[in-house]
Amino acid sequence: MAGIKTFISARMYERLKKSREEERLKRSMLSEVLQYIQDSTACQQWLSHQAAIDAGLAPSTPTSSNSGRRSAPPLNLTGLPGTEKLNEKEKELCQVVRLVPGAYLEYKSALMSECTKQGGLRLAQARALIKIDVNKTRKIYDFLVREGYISKI
Repeated sequence: MAGIKTFISARMYERLKKSREEERLKRSMLSEVLQYIQDSTACQQWLSHQAAIDAGLAPSTPTSSNSGRRSAPPLNLTGLPGTEKLNEKEKELCQVVRLVPGAYLEYKSALMSECTKQGGLRLAQARALIKIDVNKTRKIYDFLVREGYISKI
């Protein structure tokens, strides 16, 4: 029969548990650093946030929303194929939505051609055309409508 049967085993278990938790936190912090390292401004914000946490102060900017999830850092478009074909607003959209330029250009083309065929496009039609996350589809659809590439029905 396995399990903790003695006081010494319990203390050993607690020490190992604490050690595993510390290692998990270190790995988590390292992955956060690696996410932000390519963007110097985001890196500075992250470092000041960590310093505030270490000092026991409340962070000035919350890192999580009400759902408890952190938003992903913007996608770095440097060197990705298709980036040169995007205007500044499209680049910003791709970074925020975390969409590679090539995929965005394909989605834009598909939505524009369908809009031309139908004389307009509804969000539901856009979702049926491009099978990606519905939140990303909505952001792309709203952007294309706002910029005048497609029109709503």
